[in-house]
Amino acid sequence: MYCLRVPSIKSVLSSARAPLNRQQQPRTRAININVACSPEGEEGQQKRAGKPGKKERTEFQKYWELCKPSLGRTVLFTTGLGYFLAPGVMDWGQLGLTLVGTAMTIGSAHTLNQWAEVEYDAMMNRTRDRVLPKGEMSKQKAFAFGAGAGILGTVLLATTVNPMAAALAGGNVLLYVWVYTPMKRMHWLNTWVGSVVGAIPPLIGWAAACGGDLSDYRAWVLAWILFNWQIPHFLALSWSHKEDYARAQYKMLVQENQELATRLSLLHSVLLFLVPALSAAEHSIPSYAFAMASASSTMYFTYTVLRFLEMKDHKTARKVFFTSLWYLPLLLTIMAAEKYFTWRKEKKELEELKENENIEAATE
Repeated sequence: MYCLRVPSIKSVLSSARAPLNRQQQPRTRAININVACSPEGEEGQQKRAGKPGKKERTEFQKYWELCKPSLGRTVLFTTGLGYFLAPGVMDWGQLGLTLVGTAMTIGSAHTLNQWAEVEYDAMMNRTRDRVLPKGEMSKQKAFAFGAGAGILGTVLLATTVNPMAAALAGGNVLLYVWVYTPMKRMHWLNTWVGSVVGAIPPLIGWAAACGGDLSDYRAWVLAWILFNWQIPHFLALSWSHKEDYARAQYKMLVQENQELATRLSLLHSVLLFLVPALSAAEHSIPSYAFAMASASSTMYFTYTVLRFLEMKDHKTARKVFFTSLWYLPLLLTIMAAEKYFTWRKEKKELEELKENENIEAATE
């Protein structure tokens, strides 16, 4: 049963004294609702009003974004660092060819990954605006570009650098696209497979500098750093996007067992202490100075992961993620600086030795 409420005289008088702009508010809301519900939509009304919409990507930008240049820069940095830290004479031409060939395989892996995941990228907020989910390029075109870049990059490395560097780079594309990518929807161990992919680039650089020889344990120390760093880095990232990953039915450990995810993050951050321990045992590359610097930075990184284990919330997950972004470049930069100063010291000692030999020869 409905009841009709009759307004009192007092309410009628108060409403009559209300300012004009308050009386106009319902009409303003109605206008906004009409705009939002228009068949043309906001974009259509903007075009009709002469306002520009979102700028469309050029063909170059489409291919460029398929290669994920922001991630590619990090991979190239670790590849170049592997080359620089390897023993031997620095050959800038060979380093350039190594980076070009590796860059092509990186672009190939990222493109083919998006080609394989286009329908799932369309489900997630963080990836739905990529080139393929938006329909700005056909899957066939993207596959041809990705496969061609991978083949050319591998051939370039094989013919101008050495077969080992080519095998590592080409094999990494296959591991990323045909193992890691489908595994993301099968098992949460995909994070560890992806970490293997991320640990290979410094080995590519080392192999390029040493003629394919990877017997030196220091090459594997670099891979160890990259592998263990990635676990807390990506688990913290997946914590912040776990709803998005669940929407695409990706299997992430933070969805299935948050306690195990945080404990494994702590384990892999602690394993990074092996690097300064090795430095203390042999002071070639890196030295005792690097051991102290890496131990202190690793200690802080481990502290943030420990807080993540204790709190298990979005704030501490973000702290781990953003700390990892500066921790890895700092660690690797210290290694590069140590190698440079060690090289300068050895060069100076060699020059002094030659000078003394010349003096002795002159006195004789």
